[in-house]
Amino acid sequence: MTEGDLDSVISKDGTRIAFWRYGQGPPLVLVHGTTADHTRWAPAIPALSAEFTACALDRRGRGGTVAYGPRHFAMLRIALRPG
Repeated sequence: MTEGDLDSVISKDGTRIAFWRYGQGPPLVLVHGTTADHTRWAPAIPALSAEFTACALDRRGRGGTVAYGPRHFAMLRIALRPG
């Protein structure tokens, strides 16, 4: 699979979500299963990118995406603070 253009978006909790963009056309977001990453879509990318802008993302904790962003940890720390 040819690597696409690496890009990212920031979720509400500050997590940077990485994705790779392939082709041109109407957008198509590709979401892998629990134990995979964006490379799961390698066999399908050539066909999909011929018709679509295929965006293969890495879910939290996989590939180029960290598990959680800084705001998540700040909120967790406040929630777990005693008294």
